[in-house]
Amino acid sequence: MSLVRRVRSRSVAAWLALAMLAAGCSGAGPAAVDSTAPGSTTPTSAGPVTSGSADTGSGDGATERYDFGEPSVEEQQLWFLANRARADPAAEGRRLAAPDDALVKDGLTAFGVDVEQLVADFAGYPVRPPVVWDAALSAAAARHATDQAAERTQAHLGSDGSKPAARVRAAGVAFSVLHENISGYAHSPQFAHDAFAIDWGGPAPTGVQEWPTPGHRFALMSAGVAAPTNAVGMSWVGVASGDDNYGPFVVVQEFARIDGTFVVGTVWADANGDEQFQWGEGVADAEVRVDGGRWLAVTLSGGGYELPLDAGTHTLTFRAPDGRSTQQTVQVGTENVLVNAELTASGG
Repeated sequence: MSLVRRVRSRSVAAWLALAMLAAGCSGAGPAAVDSTAPGSTTPTSAGPVTSGSADTGSGDGATERYDFGEPSVEEQQLWFLANRARADPAAEGRRLAAPDDALVKDGLTAFGVDVEQLVADFAGYPVRPPVVWDAALSAAAARHATDQAAERTQAHLGSDGSKPAARVRAAGVAFSVLHENISGYAHSPQFAHDAFAIDWGGPAPTGVQEWPTPGHRFALMSAGVAAPTNAVGMSWVGVASGDDNYGPFVVVQEFARIDGTFVVGTVWADANGDEQFQWGEGVADAEVRVDGGRWLAVTLSGGGYELPLDAGTHTLTFRAPDGRSTQQTVQVGTENVLVNAELTASGG
C-alpha cells in the first residue's frame, strides 16, 4: 500500500511536508522465502549477532555480552516510542490526540484529523508484545534510507529496483511477516512516530489514510495481523538542504516477525520526580543479567536493552555503573516481554 501526500496549510508558517509510505508483505514462513530471488541471499539467523566472551567474574553464569547493534540516539527513541505505544494503545491514543509537539498539533489541524475517532481507534487495539531491535533489519533500513536521501525521493522501490522483502532477505533475515514504513519528511523522532501512528492524510471525516485500517499505524501497532511482529530495524538519515521541501530527515522502519523470544526494555532513573519514564531518563551502560543465563546486556545511551530468553521464569538483575541495582522476575512464553527497570537512590 502506498500513498504520497503533501500539504500547504495557510494556518502554519511553513510547509507541513508530512508525506509517508507504507508497505506490507507476508509469507507462509521462513521455508517459503525464495533464496534465489534477485538481490537476496539465503537467509541466516534472524537475530542480532553476538560478541565475544566478556567474563565479569560475578558467578551468576552470564559471561557473554549480547551485542544487538548500535542504533543512533534518534533510532533508540523511535524504538522506545514504538514499544510504549504497543504496550498501552489506549494511552497512546490519548497522547496522540493532545500532543506536545507543535508540528504534530499543526498536522492534526491541517489534515482535519478527528481526534475523538483517533482516541476510540487506539482504545480498541490489542496490546502487543515489544519489538526487539534487530541489527540486520536495521542494515536493510539503512540501505534504503540512504538511497532515498541521496535520490531525494520517497518510494518503496529502491533506485536499484530493489523491493522491501528483497532488501531484508539480502540482509540475512528470515521473516514470516514484514511491514515497511517510510517518511522523507521527518522533523524529529517524536514527530515521525506520531505521524506514522496518526497516519494523517486521508479524506474527511477521519483525516486518516485508508481508515479504518491505516497502513502505517497498523504496521507500527501490529493491529491487524494474527501473528504480531516482534522485531524492528530503523534508520534515521539526515538530508542536505534544498529548495524542494524534502527532509530534513528520512526515516525507514522495517517491522518483521522472526524466530526467537526476547526480554526488552529500558533501565531508567526518575530525574524529574514525576514517577514516569520520560525520554532522556534512561541509564546508560547498566548491566542486565539473567540468573543462570548465558548472556548479559549493557544498556544503550538511551537506557534500552534486550536479551534472548527461553520460555520459563527468569530473574533479571539490573546494575548501574554507580552501583544502584534492582531485580525483577519475568515469565516468558511464546512472545517477547517488556520489562522496564527503575533505579532509585536506594537501589531499586
